[in-house]
Amino acid sequence: MHNHFRTHGEFEVILKRLKPTHVVELGCADGQCTIHLLSLAQTLRYRLTAVSDTPDNPFPAVPSNLRDLYRFVHGNSWEVIPRVGPAEVYVIDTDHTDECLTKELNALWPYLRPGGVILLHDCETFPGLRNAITRFLRSHTELVLESHVPESHGCTVLRRGLVAWENVPEGKAYGAA
Repeated sequence: MHNHFRTHGEFEVILKRLKPTHVVELGCADGQCTIHLLSLAQTLRYRLTAVSDTPDNPFPAVPSNLRDLYRFVHGNSWEVIPRVGPAEVYVIDTDHTDECLTKELNALWPYLRPGGVILLHDCETFPGLRNAITRFLRSHTELVLESHVPESHGCTVLRRGLVAWENVPEGKAYGAA
């Protein structure tokens, strides 16, 4: 992951607000975001699943006290999502193409818990991402554009559920069990 978007700080705010039980990172590249998400997992006590189409685990030396919070899954993101299961948060930073993001959004939709969020990188840098997001928003009215930060390559937060963000109960995704 690039060092842009003020990513880590914004992820942290969202994760602290939702207090998810499961976060899925699609595309973990060099593991920078993985490491940050795993450090937050220790504090917030969620499980992190990192998915990559490259077979190398970006963070193979997970400290023993965090091993029960971390899982690495190798494979195409849209194909492994059913094995990964439901989550309150999906972090997407994969191939940056319209086709790939469309497959990922369609695959994860049944598994995104109500009130859950999708965090996307590079939406300004790669116009195909904006196209895929726009089409998906139009066909899934329960998904709302929570925020978009055009600076830093364009970072987007999508949220499932029509409830206003300030009405999402503190400590859990809206509607989650």
